[in-house]
Amino acid sequence: MKIKDLTVKDIYELQDELDTILGDIGFNSKPEGYRRGVKRTRLYLDYLASGLRMINGGPLEDHTITSIHFHRREQEGWEQ
Repeated sequence: MKIKDLTVKDIYELQDELDTILGDIGFNSKPEGYRRGVKRTRLYLDYLASGLRMINGGPLEDHTITSIHFHRREQEGWEQ
């Protein structure tokens, strides 16, 4: 896969999948490595989505928690 082929929507779908895993009632009973890996992957996908939004002509986003981790898809017209 190439960056030019990757869409923000693809990243949002992966984020949704990880959010489902994180919200599962048995998540905290999983091994530490699994839990940390899921959380870290989810965090890094926020950065990837931010970068792709900018690459694809979106506005320059600040490198802050508010702009990266609390970005709302509704701002772009995406449904959750």
